[in-house]
Amino acid sequence: MTRGCSAPSIAATTARTTPRRTLGHSGYELYPASRDGEPLIGWLTSVTHHDLHHAQAGWNYGLWFTWWDRLMGTEHPEYLARFAAAKGVRRPASEAA
Repeated sequence: MTRGCSAPSIAATTARTTPRRTLGHSGYELYPASRDGEPLIGWLTSVTHHDLHHAQAGWNYGLWFTWWDRLMGTEHPEYLARFAAAKGVRRPASEAA
């Protein structure tokens, strides 16, 4: 046991988080999109969400969930348009803003 954490607990956490972290830094948007080009599971951070965090300081601090950035006003203003573009969906100019 390691300071209150069992070996199976550590293994399960590592098995769950390593693929997510690897995907998040891959640069490839593999998350599914809805027909309008928005993330299918909008409250989870996507690769695009995380890439914008690294590209421009001051945006997209949420590690797992996007609602924190929406609540705090730190979601990148172009996030949804960039996600749609990464998925190959063209959004009308009025929706992309």
